[in-house]
Amino acid sequence: MEGRIWPPGLEFDICDVQQCFPTREKQRGEREREKRRERSKRGRKETRKENEERGERKSEWRETGYREEKKETDRRKENEKREKEKRECKERDLVGEEREGSAPQSSGLTLHFTHNHTQHEHLRPAGFTEEKRREEERREEKKRREEEGRREERRRREEERRGEEKRGRGEERRRREEKRGGEERRRREEKRRRGEEGRREEERREERRREKRRERKVREEEKRGEEKREKEERRRKEKRRGEEEKRREEKKRRDERRREEKRGRDQKRRGEDIRKEERRGKRGREEKRRGKKGREEKRRGKKRRREEERRGEEKKRGEEERREKRRGEEEEEKRRVKPSSSRLSLSLGWL
Repeated sequence: MEGRIWPPGLEFDICDVQQCFPTREKQRGEREREKRRERSKRGRKETRKENEERGERKSEWRETGYREEKKETDRRKENEKREKEKRECKERDLVGEEREGSAPQSSGLTLHFTHNHTQHEHLRPAGFTEEKRREEERREEKKRREEEGRREERRRREEERRGEEKRGRGEERRRREEKRGGEERRRREEKRRRGEEGRREEERREERRREKRRERKVREEEKRGEEKREKEERRRKEKRRGEEEKRREEKKRRDERRREEKRGRDQKRRGEDIRKEERRGKRGREEKRRGKKGREEKRRGKKRRREEERRGEEKKRGEEERREKRRGEEEEEKRRVKPSSSRLSLSLGWL
């Protein structure tokens, strides 16, 4: 039996085949029932995931179908374009034959073009023989010779016409040459005049450039003088600020020293009073309770004084460094600055 699907060597009759191979509808129904059972087992989450995968597959199939459809559309457009080119080529050939005076062929060869292009071989009918090919080549050769003869005749007539025009225009050419000579003289004169004007204009431009250079140098000198004056003013302000800062620091140190001296005197007086009271034995219980607190306050006071002394030393060091730096800048500026008035007069005199 042709096209059997069971293993070779086993024979089945039609009933066995129907029993062993159920129909397609039964198989589809069984598959659907099996899928429903599987979905009910897996639950909603996996069913949702499966639906998403199926949707992705469908979208992929749809895109593939779109691509295939686009390929088919491009192929159809290309074929239509090719057919259109063939029709236009055929129409041009037929129009050329009518212009030369020969009617289009009607002997079953209407699909064949008059020119011998190999890319149109597929348009020839199946019964096109070698004899017809040679006949067509002879006809094309004849047309080509006739066309060459017509072109030669047109060329000869054109040469004759040009010769007549040339002979007739001789006098006119002589008059035109005389006129051209006068125009040439006028052009030379105009060119010489324009050259002189150009030279004068170039001299004026050069003079303007020199004047601008002089003005620019004067402005630069003035700008340098202004910058120098501003720098001197800044230096004076900085010096005044430094002196004021120094006076303030000195005043703060004097005030701090006075406070320290007063604090020392007060503390000494308190100590003397306490010792006097102790000698007399009149120090109360409250003073004893505050003894520890007093010691803590004394320790904090010593620590604060040491910190203030350290800050004062650092401040003095910083002030000394700033004074040294300012002194170095002033010396450097004195070495760099030169008198500007003589320099300005010299530069203007040189210009």
